[in-house]
Amino acid sequence: MEGISKTHLRIMGIHTIGIRCGRDDPAPAKAHRPNVGATLCGRPGYSAKRYAGDHTGSPLQQIRGTIMITTTYNSPIGPLYIAEQEGTITHLVFKSLPGETGETLLLKQCAEQLDAYFGGTLQTFDLPLAPAGTAFQRRVWDTLQTIPYGTTWSYKALAEAAGSPRGYRAVGLANNRNPISILIPCHRVVGISGGLTGYGGGLSNKAYLLELEGITLPNL
Repeated sequence: MEGISKTHLRIMGIHTIGIRCGRDDPAPAKAHRPNVGATLCGRPGYSAKRYAGDHTGSPLQQIRGTIMITTTYNSPIGPLYIAEQEGTITHLVFKSLPGETGETLLLKQCAEQLDAYFGGTLQTFDLPLAPAGTAFQRRVWDTLQTIPYGTTWSYKALAEAAGSPRGYRAVGLANNRNPISILIPCHRVVGISGGLTGYGGGLSNKAYLLELEGITLPNL
């Protein structure tokens, strides 16, 4: 098209916009606009209201709440990693977590209550919890929270209390997958003979927590 002016091209019905090097460039793609209201770690079919009640706040708080905010708590049994999402505690584990490191009022309250627990002055936590799991797992985790401080249950007793008297193996798996250690006291579940059995945080840490609560087991 050398020597042909833009005016001639327009007369010929050819638009000059988008013509480069003899090829039509595709129209620029629209920029992707993420849905800021979407939960990054979504839990389809599960509402935290069962644990935490309605959570409201400013639009900025609600948007920020969709991101998992994490912090590290230095406990007597080593670092614990805590996560908050949508104004509820979603994790308390022994391994580091993905997410945005930060400090929130809820994470601070959690740390304060852990201080009191490890100091021997707190027996019951008062925090909004939202563990993500199946309906069966959440039922087991609900039941775990009914085990009193300073008390141990066997897996069989836990299964019966959770409404699955013959499903103690499945209950044991759910117990093992508890994402909020200590606050949901899976460490209070022991073998039928009173032995420690397993614990995601390590048997020595389980023993420490039980001794802290005044429990002495045969193999401690």
